[in-house]
Amino acid sequence: MCVDIVSRIFQFSGLDGVIPCAYVCKAWHDTMQHPSIWFTLFETESIPRIEGNDVATAKEDFQFMYPRTHSAKQMAPLGRFVGIVPQVDQVVFEKFRTIIDPYDPTKKMSETWVFVVEPESIYRDDVDEPLINALKAEGDFNTDAEIDELKKQGVRFPYSLKNLNVCGEHPVTNKHNTKVFGYFHPNVLKQCNTISKAVRVTLMRKEFPECTENKRWVQQKKELAKNEHVPVKLSTRVFYNVTNILNKGTCPDKKEGNRLNYSRTSDEFMFGNEKRPATIGGFDVTTGVYISHEQDHPFDGFGAAPEFPAGVQQPIGL
Repeated sequence: MCVDIVSRIFQFSGLDGVIPCAYVCKAWHDTMQHPSIWFTLFETESIPRIEGNDVATAKEDFQFMYPRTHSAKQMAPLGRFVGIVPQVDQVVFEKFRTIIDPYDPTKKMSETWVFVVEPESIYRDDVDEPLINALKAEGDFNTDAEIDELKKQGVRFPYSLKNLNVCGEHPVTNKHNTKVFGYFHPNVLKQCNTISKAVRVTLMRKEFPECTENKRWVQQKKELAKNEHVPVKLSTRVFYNVTNILNKGTCPDKKEGNRLNYSRTSDEFMFGNEKRPATIGGFDVTTGVYISHEQDHPFDGFGAAPEFPAGVQQPIGL
């Protein structure tokens, strides 16, 4: 059986096409073990490969990374992932795979952290007038093309905080018909917006650690620095929360009973005469998630989810 032809097929079908093929017969099963099949899946699913790992571990690496990576599959409700995915640093990968979570001694990092892969740009082929008008008015997108032309060819636009906001309000799909944004502070959008130039791979903790809860911002950063971590970047946390909302109807920074949980992020903005960290959380299915600054609510939880860069410079190469 020609492995090259099979690999080409899986460029379009992804992992969903590999699993049933492996059970067809022994010849198909043996073909599914070939490293080039798994290298193709890394690319198709926009999963980062591991720096320095050779062909012998391709299948094992993919099977480990796939359920622990938040990438193209999860972002599908926002649009199609575009960009070349860098490899994951070997040292970072081994720590993630083997060590205990420094904030929870009862669990491994691979249980409580996730690789978040943010695209360079987003492609949409479900073009309609409300989406284009919103991208032009509120996002980072300029075009003189007529709407009928855009409907035929689709649109590609940069990955940015403003465009995340637009795509969250105009998703491809919303499985649970959940409200996405309750409020997105205009100063945050204006001052914290950046346009992506490349794919970004980050290792991020899903929940903020208890040791950061309801401490002052300076103290929270010091707590994370003890483990050589920093607060998560706003775009990374927004991407992770919004795609979870669209896929699962919930996210980590949510309402629990009468308590609202918020994550402070590394992006700071001017609020009046003060510089404050942009904060995301308080998600409820009826009101959406709020992105603003910390409020003085004694019964709510304000923490800081940690991250550190996981990608190396060289992109995936087959």
